[in-house]
Amino acid sequence: MMITKPVLYAASVAPLADAARYAAAYAKVSPARREKTDRFRFDRDKRLSLGAELLLRHALRSEGLGEVPMVFDYGTQGKPYFQDGGVSFNLSHSGEYVVCALAPFEVGCDVEQITPIDLNIARRFFFRSEYDDIAAQEAEEARSDLFFRYWTLKESFMKVTGLGMKLPLDAFEIVRGAEIAVRQSVDDRLYSFAEFDGLSGYHCALCAAGDCRGAAAHIVDLKQLL
Repeated sequence: MMITKPVLYAASVAPLADAARYAAAYAKVSPARREKTDRFRFDRDKRLSLGAELLLRHALRSEGLGEVPMVFDYGTQGKPYFQDGGVSFNLSHSGEYVVCALAPFEVGCDVEQITPIDLNIARRFFFRSEYDDIAAQEAEEARSDLFFRYWTLKESFMKVTGLGMKLPLDAFEIVRGAEIAVRQSVDDRLYSFAEFDGLSGYHCALCAAGDCRGAAAHIVDLKQLL
């Protein structure tokens, strides 16, 4: 497998609320995904689980990688990798949306639904400069919006490192400027970021151990995949 540049795909799983579409999606995913889906208690979590694999399969086909077996190796912190290598992927979901990132180098992505926030969460867990930036916003809506910008940027970095939540949120600093940057001591790799605003009511970010600036984003209608 090979891909030449980072790309992001996103889809709403709302169509899977229809019983017939849900059944069609369930039939299309791997046995491992069906088993994982069955373990979820709530219907929305089941839809997100199925939607994640449907979107990953679609992204791979769209990038010319064909039907790739959903067989993975796992990093020390549980991050999945294709056994065949050649392409890195990452999945995220929030609310009714799933996103999938593909890249020729390590990649992480995050999507978050924008909701009212408790500013004390940022004060307690974020880097101090990030908290100060959020707290300086005069309007509550602006504070919530910026909070989730930081959250998606931070989590996408945590995921690309392979550490995930093992890496404390205040152990590195997201720096907003003409380009987003990160001050970190995890490793000596150079990271880049991309943000996507095509999902109303959500923030979405991509981080890669390579150049992901200007990465393309595609919104997919799951109904067309069933």
